Amino acid sequence: MLSRIKWLWSALLFACLAPVAFAAAPAGDVLSEVKLPAVTITGKTRTTTYSNVTLTVDADNVVMLRHSKGLVTLRFEDLPGNVQRKFTGAPEPPPERAEAPKEPPPQEMKAAGEGESTNQVETGASTNTMSGSVSKGVGMAKDFFQSKRTKGLWGIVGLVAMGIGAVMILIAHLWVLGLAFSENILWGLGSLCTGAVTLIFVLMHWDKTKRPVALFFFGCVVAASGAALAQLATK
Repeated sequence: MLSRIKWLWSALLFACLAPVAFAAAPAGDVLSEVKLPAVTITGKTRTTTYSNVTLTVDADNVVMLRHSKGLVTLRFEDLPGNVQRKFTGAPEPPPERAEAPKEPPPQEMKAAGEGESTNQVETGASTNTMSGSVSKGVGMAKDFFQSKRTKGLWGIVGLVAMGIGAVMILIAHLWVLGLAFSENILWGLGSLCTGAVTLIFVLMHWDKTKRPVALFFFGCVVAASGAALAQLATK
């Protein structure tokens, strides 16, 4: 009975410890071991980063990657280049130097400078030509308006405009008087005697008087414009 219990205990202990021993043993003889804080493995479909990594490589180039969460088996070719160099002892490649921009030959620089100078000269010449044309046009217009013939023409136009404006004002006033007499004789007499009555009549009968009032103000504008032209002609 005692021997049977010992046999069962030995079998149970072997069954518990055997998987751990086989899992911890590498596939072949361990050539070297490297410990790193983190390693990033890029696969065909995804990229995985492992932390607290211990890497061991056997004679068959099989890599056992122990990390903080378990164990992974990889091929040596799957390791990043900098990690592979830690096993092989190969030196780090020198950093690439940025090539300095090449300066153009002196002939090209001279040609570019001459082209820029030519463009500047052409731009300055076109600007001067345009300025001269504008100044010439302004001078001709000034001479035209200041000539005696033109001043006499403006004076005639101003006098005619003043006359037309005065006629329009007179027609508007007579139109309002006619409306006032047609409304009531008292309105007519009051509007004929004083302008205050005329203003009150216009405001109280706006529907009838808005047209003559508009004619009155339009005549005032025409007469004022004629007076301004006549004064301009006298200068």
